[in-house]
Amino acid sequence: MSFKFSLTDDDGVLVVSTVRQMEFWKDHDFGYEFPEEVIRQMREGRAVAWQCDGEDECDLELCFSRAQPVSEKSRLGPFRLKVLEGDQFVIMPYSQFTFAADCASGEVEDIDGLSFKTPIEAGIHHVYITITGEAEWLLNVVPEDGTPLLDFGDALPFYR
Repeated sequence: MSFKFSLTDDDGVLVVSTVRQMEFWKDHDFGYEFPEEVIRQMREGRAVAWQCDGEDECDLELCFSRAQPVSEKSRLGPFRLKVLEGDQFVIMPYSQFTFAADCASGEVEDIDGLSFKTPIEAGIHHVYITITGEAEWLLNVVPEDGTPLLDFGDALPFYR
């Protein structure tokens, strides 16, 4: 199953999470330390984020599959994302992530061009990110398969 959509990336960072993982922010204060806060969320499997070095509209393709994508040198990942029962996958620019976490109790607004949501089955998933062109990204989401996670240290992943 795959989806193609565009988002307006207004700060050069895109974030993947789930609706249920964003509910974490109902009971927790959001820290605006960048990139430390989003890295903490990545380590806990609540979010995946990367620097895409653009502040413009970007085109994304989201593919859910059962098999790991073919290895490419322009691919980042895998990153772990924990998906809860009855959850939805959500992708948004960092500005929408911070707004939802700090001002909206974790609720990601359905704003065309600023977020994309779709149902996803519960479990641990690996997210792979591939640049496919100028401001174009492919996200492969597969069930966890034992592949070692990308060690991103204390820096937000980005393409060189």
